[in-house]
Amino acid sequence: MRRGNSAHQIRIIGGKWRGRKISFRTDEEVRPTPDRVRETLFNWLAMDLDGATCLELFAGSGVLSLEALSRRASHVTLVDRSANVCRQLDLTVTALGAPDDCQTICHSTAEAFLTDNSSSFDIVFLDPPFHGTMLTTLEPLLPSILSADSIVYVETGTIPPDSFAGLPVYRSKRAGAVHYALYRH
Repeated sequence: MRRGNSAHQIRIIGGKWRGRKISFRTDEEVRPTPDRVRETLFNWLAMDLDGATCLELFAGSGVLSLEALSRRASHVTLVDRSANVCRQLDLTVTALGAPDDCQTICHSTAEAFLTDNSSSFDIVFLDPPFHGTMLTTLEPLLPSILSADSIVYVETGTIPPDSFAGLPVYRSKRAGAVHYALYRH
């Protein structure tokens, strides 16, 4: 989405920051997950969020991680290749009052982060640009950062595959042009 150097807002729909609006940059390729999709996703994840460590690759607005943190995830790592997006994410977590020890913002490509990272995550959010082949590129790198009971969320412009990163599809749905799926053991 490119609309000049401005910011738009999206609201957090649940948890301690319910109703709070967060700003995101529109001069970068940022496409926040729509409210309707997030509501379904976080209903699916309701029992898995408490104390979870989450990774959001292609963070953009950061709304998936911030929604998870709002709903009692213990730590979120937000990764984006744009320095401008990372600066906006830093402003957003500060405005929300998120403690420093529960969030990490990394200026990196998704591929470099997965290659250089040694941590594991309980929930991984993957919402790359709909054009391109980033899901195919990242899929073989994901198993190295998944914990035993990890969940992977994939948002795409096409029908998601039946398995991803060695995990079978658990749930999937479509909302307009957005196809999304959860993968877990």
